[in-house]
Amino acid sequence: MTLQLRGEYPEVVRMKSGCASSTLPTSDVAMRVVAIGKKDNELRDVLGLPLADVESQLQITGRESIVVLLRANSGAEAIADITCPPKDASPVRSRVMSPSRASTPVSIGVLRIESFGLHHDTSAWQDAFDQEIRDELERLIEDEIRGLVIDLRGNVGGLLMAAVDGAAHFADPQIIVRIRSRNFEAPIHSHVRRDRYNGPIVILVDRKTAAAAEIFAAFLRDRGRAIIMGQQTFGNGTVQTAFPAPNQSSERESNGAGSAMLVTTGFTSRISGRPLQLDGITPDLSLPGRIDPKRVGESTLAYSLPTPRAAPGIASSSEFANLLNKVRKEHERRIQTEPLKSRLRVYATQPYDEGDRFDPWLDAAVAAAADMQ
Repeated sequence: MTLQLRGEYPEVVRMKSGCASSTLPTSDVAMRVVAIGKKDNELRDVLGLPLADVESQLQITGRESIVVLLRANSGAEAIADITCPPKDASPVRSRVMSPSRASTPVSIGVLRIESFGLHHDTSAWQDAFDQEIRDELERLIEDEIRGLVIDLRGNVGGLLMAAVDGAAHFADPQIIVRIRSRNFEAPIHSHVRRDRYNGPIVILVDRKTAAAAEIFAAFLRDRGRAIIMGQQTFGNGTVQTAFPAPNQSSERESNGAGSAMLVTTGFTSRISGRPLQLDGITPDLSLPGRIDPKRVGESTLAYSLPTPRAAPGIASSSEFANLLNKVRKEHERRIQTEPLKSRLRVYATQPYDEGDRFDPWLDAAVAAAADMQ
């Protein structure tokens, strides 16, 4: 979990990417952590503990679970049993689906990317991550998919270059994002050349899609390679640089550990010129969400920075605009038609659970990818 201190107990900002809880309340981001413990053990109150100590108790390694007592402002309490995948688990998975009510079966690939390396900072990990995307795409292409859904829901970001190089699998790696600081602007692009997937793409996002995941999605949208579906993203458009703390050099050299201070040194800017900070990405095709944007997102944080001014950038082609209009008409008709209309309404009221098979969002995205033919 990502926390911020408001009052006596820390408030939940967002769940760590890849972690899930079938018992987490729908209003998880409006809840405060009151007590923490392991399953079948007594919970310990966290009142008065420094925020860093609470966060360390919430670090989960391996396929274990941790139990958290949450309390809303109203005083209502709930127990959340949170499970996270092993640290070395693959953040990339794929499968093939077909639109549920299509008259003619169409194979649509689904590529799930859980994170872009939140807890890894080595080039070896980035190379392995890039290879995983390549391998999953090759499997999908062998299955003769006619379109692709990239699922970035709950992906809170990670390494900038993992997202930049990952995006180059789907579009010519020109400038992917611009980093703007006080004194300069630097274009960032991938130097990796590779075979690309050139078919239709729908990217599925929600309010917990943030940072590097927003850069990935925004680039493919601005290049006219993908349609964005879901709800407004988190809006994390800042760049942090880690500066080692004084007297930490010997410790870092000996075991790779040590303390560091993260300093915001710039903002990210889409190639369209629009900033990501606070604004995030507005979906082309909206869906009713489970996550309240008034309670989660960069704009809800006490320490959030303002949105920088827009800059000149590229515009979408008329060909892409025409395709989007066609797909949007079908999407709006579909979500007002039963049974999807009722399924979306019920889905929006349920607790967030990434493993839930009851997923009309994904059904809608698969259908939209098929409409892009």
